[in-house]
Amino acid sequence: MSDLTKIFFEYSNKHNISIPETKKNIQKKNREDLFIKEAYQIFKHIKELKKFLTDIRHAYLNIESRESIDFQSFNKQNTSVLSCRGLKTLSDKQREEIDTKSRIIIKQSRERILKLENLEKNKKAQRKKTIIFTLFFQDSSKKIKEELISEHRNCITWFLNKKLKDVSLIHEQQQRIKLQHQIEKNKRIINSANILSIQANKQSQDALIFNLNTNLSKEQIQVLDTENNEIYEYFQSTLDQVRSVQKSLSEISKIQTELASHIEEQSYITNKLHEEVLYTSELIKSGSTQLIHTKKINKTSSRFITWFLLISSSILLLLDWYN
Repeated sequence: MSDLTKIFFEYSNKHNISIPETKKNIQKKNREDLFIKEAYQIFKHIKELKKFLTDIRHAYLNIESRESIDFQSFNKQNTSVLSCRGLKTLSDKQREEIDTKSRIIIKQSRERILKLENLEKNKKAQRKKTIIFTLFFQDSSKKIKEELISEHRNCITWFLNKKLKDVSLIHEQQQRIKLQHQIEKNKRIINSANILSIQANKQSQDALIFNLNTNLSKEQIQVLDTENNEIYEYFQSTLDQVRSVQKSLSEISKIQTELASHIEEQSYITNKLHEEVLYTSELIKSGSTQLIHTKKINKTSSRFITWFLLISSSILLLLDWYN
């Protein structure tokens, strides 16, 4: 009979015939990929936040410019902040929005990583409960596979925590530099005002006081009051910004401390798991060697017993024949 394989594939491609996977395999694949998919999503958000903070660094730290720009995408969802790149100038309000939304993304990423860790801890606890009932029927290769998967997932969460810590450090450093620039700018403004005030006092302090009391009109006094109010509002706004930045820095520092402590603890657990996997592998290897050795001994013993029985039977037959 001729080979019809080529004809079959041509016909199937022509009519778009495909062999679907079984529902069981699809469900199993999706179930196994949930952890990895979530980890990839978290890593994607962390990576985008890092790139965004790097891209807007110059505009974020350039506090001398107060030009208003279109920044409506901030009013969308939290992650939409990452789409605003290549900005030349930022307002103080926009900087505050960047700080707030960056802090929200860091917190949410931290919570999602903790959920992954708790999920793996629960699975490990469940395996320890079931191992009591399957102690004598457990497949050693399956046990090693589960331990390797657990170690791999611990390494993934450790990696995510490390990346999140790096991003939070970048954000904290930018906030500190921005705060320092703001303080220096305010000092320059105060020093300039003091110099002008000293020069004016040197020229004629008495004449200035007299003119303020007698020659200024109501409109001029109103203008001076308006300027004073603007200066007061500016410094009040600056003070509020400083307080907001200090609060944000405190929160970011707290998250960094938690991440550092958690990474250290997770490194210890990962190393311990790695040692347990190696120890289990050595035990199984040693057990396999002992089984092979025992099998050889049993094979030799069975041969000896077989030959002994054959010889004994032959001797008995000869004795019986002789009698």
